[in-house]
Amino acid sequence: MNPHRKAKSSSRYGQRFEPIPLVVNSPAPIIAGIVFFGVIHAYLFRWLSSSWTGGIVSQGLQFATLVFLMTFFVFGNFFTPFNLFGEPLHLIALELLFWVCIALADGLAISAIIGEKASNKAN
Repeated sequence: MNPHRKAKSSSRYGQRFEPIPLVVNSPAPIIAGIVFFGVIHAYLFRWLSSSWTGGIVSQGLQFATLVFLMTFFVFGNFFTPFNLFGEPLHLIALELLFWVCIALADGLAISAIIGEKASNKAN
């Protein structure tokens, strides 16, 4: 390897890229969007959970599966990285693992909060 070539290629990583993501320049719209999706998920859970069987964990897992499938297809987590960016499959699998963790946290948290309130009202 040529050390001069390596120095030139690795020095690009420290450069600043434009445009800067919106979350850095103006985080308020991104935070508002995250809260908006959380509220939509809560209403969706409240609407669907009455037809699901099982306790809070079971309903949370069912909702997590629904959230994962909605985000997987709606946001194109497979087609965009794989088809447009040419990402390797092992990197896409890692991204999907992170999405599963996010969906589980979302589903179980909403189920624990809303499911507990709904079960207390029923009793």
